[in-house]
Amino acid sequence: MTPDISFGWLFFKMILATLVVIALAFWVLRYWLPRLQGYRPKKDSPVHILERLPLEPRKALYIIQVGKKRALVGTTDHQVNKLMDLDEEDLK
Repeated sequence: MTPDISFGWLFFKMILATLVVIALAFWVLRYWLPRLQGYRPKKDSPVHILERLPLEPRKALYIIQVGKKRALVGTTDHQVNKLMDLDEEDLK
């Protein structure tokens, strides 16, 4: 004997499972992913990254601001180098 299969019930269970998976994915992307990306400074922190320009997969240029001073910084896998101080005129 084969049990009665209600395709309506199976369809409802499939839709419900899909909605649970979508809700879980949204929750992970919204709340956990930002935490896994590393340290996020507080909004009242004096250190801000104004711009990032990737050069290669592990090399980038950053314009950072600490208080009222701005600097151009180059980063690689193993080191961080301050390249130059920036004035307001340099950023325009």
